[in-house]
Amino acid sequence: MKIGPPIDTAAPSASGAGRTPGAAAIRTQAAARRAEGEGESEGAKVHLSDTAATLKSTAASPEFNAEKVQAIRQSIEDGTFRVDAHLIAERLIGNARELLGRFSH
Repeated sequence: MKIGPPIDTAAPSASGAGRTPGAAAIRTQAAARRAEGEGESEGAKVHLSDTAATLKSTAASPEFNAEKVQAIRQSIEDGTFRVDAHLIAERLIGNARELLGRFSH
């Protein structure tokens, strides 16, 4: 599945009226705007919401335990890995409560 600007699938009319620009035309227009200084700015400022800032800071310090991952991988391959649905539910509810508490103040 390709994600991008829609591809012009309408049959072209004799005059070309009513056609939407194809992908090549869109890229050409974008390049022209950049050349004219429109669209992108080196000095543009971006403000992150509190939620985005929290997610970004969490992603910056991932906790990764390669030994634990390998042990889980091995138990899956051996067919001995068991899912504790009760524990997963408890932790999901705990995480939801923590997030709700963080944003309700």
